[in-house]
Amino acid sequence: LDPRLAATLSAMNAPPKPVTSPCTLVCTMNPGTRLCYGCHRTIGEIAGWGAYSDVERARILEQLKDRAKTAG
Repeated sequence: LDPRLAATLSAMNAPPKPVTSPCTLVCTMNPGTRLCYGCHRTIGEIAGWGAYSDVERARILEQLKDRAKTAG
């Protein structure tokens, strides 16, 4: 079996990678918006990230795009 084909087949059978944290290691909350300056998540989203499903995490990541645009 061609090594490239074997690697492709192996990757196809691997479990999906979890949605990773958007943390930028800034970790400072904006008192006006109540969002993190670095990642634009709320304190509740940051605290709950480990317990969220990938669907919930993806939904939050979509919201962060808009939050980052309005954050200035």
